[in-house]
Amino acid sequence: MVETDGKARYPRSSQRLYFRLRRSLQYLSLAFPGSFCLAHHFLIKMHESEGASHACNFICRLRRWTGPKDERTGANDTYQGMISVWRWFRSSLREPCAEFLGTLVMVLFLEGVVAQITISDRKNGSYLSISIVTGIAVMLGMLIAGPVSGAHLNPAITLAFVAFGRFPLRKAPGFIISQLLGGFTGAALVYANYRSGIDFIERHNIRTHTTAIIFSTYPQPYLTKLGQLFSEFLATALLSMGIFSISNTGHAQVIRDLAPLWVFLLILCIGGALGLETGYAMNMARDFAPRCFAYFAGYGPEVWTYGDYYWWVPVVAPFLGALFGGLVYKAFVYDDDLSVK
Repeated sequence: MVETDGKARYPRSSQRLYFRLRRSLQYLSLAFPGSFCLAHHFLIKMHESEGASHACNFICRLRRWTGPKDERTGANDTYQGMISVWRWFRSSLREPCAEFLGTLVMVLFLEGVVAQITISDRKNGSYLSISIVTGIAVMLGMLIAGPVSGAHLNPAITLAFVAFGRFPLRKAPGFIISQLLGGFTGAALVYANYRSGIDFIERHNIRTHTTAIIFSTYPQPYLTKLGQLFSEFLATALLSMGIFSISNTGHAQVIRDLAPLWVFLLILCIGGALGLETGYAMNMARDFAPRCFAYFAGYGPEVWTYGDYYWWVPVVAPFLGALFGGLVYKAFVYDDDLSVK
């Protein structure tokens, strides 16, 4: 800072840098509301420090960055800016984060049990173990995400809720992306936990279909493409009808409060009755996202080509099945308008 005519002025180069950075922060604030206050406070302090040439003077001012205290709260300006950013984060991303975490936990447990059974050569579990743990995994995911986001945990269910007025369209992309990221991360954690066992079974650097079934579903070899589609379509339609029924506002509140338990029983029945032929994926976040991880983990293009390019079936069929299941329930059972929340 220099003095001219008794007035304090900043060097022109410092002023240009200040206003350029300030304009950039204004653009940034359009995408991240609440960030401008905190970042601008930092910029003012940097501007007052007269740039890099007075770095030592700038460091000395760090202790004074707490700024004036708020008489009512006792908090400083920087603290208030941080609180503003945190509040924006919670209000904007709390629901997608709940979907991410719920889906992560669900995939972690249901693929973890498959990994344990596969690596132990079925000595530490059976198909019944998979059915039970899969149901419990979905239930735990619902308990985590339910109070915040409603615990869709499935892009097909999110789409069905949007189609029948149960969920606003504007939130759907964020939910679906969060679910896919949660499934990918859950698969990565399973791989990290069981990598030594996978190396032992696959002879270290080799990756084959033997352990690829840990991360995604594959059809029985006798199934036709139509049979594959119908199996996933039917399972997801039943899942969708069950979820629409469980969330029916006509039920007593105590019934709806126990939704995770009813979904657990529903998943257990679907797995026990319809799971043999395709592995009852019913969920793009449970199958496609972990399949992507398996590809990056070294399983190669076989994750896409196996079963006559089966990979797209558990992507398309669940969406169709969820829409059909919701349509059947809405048309023949439910007789009340549902409002978008």
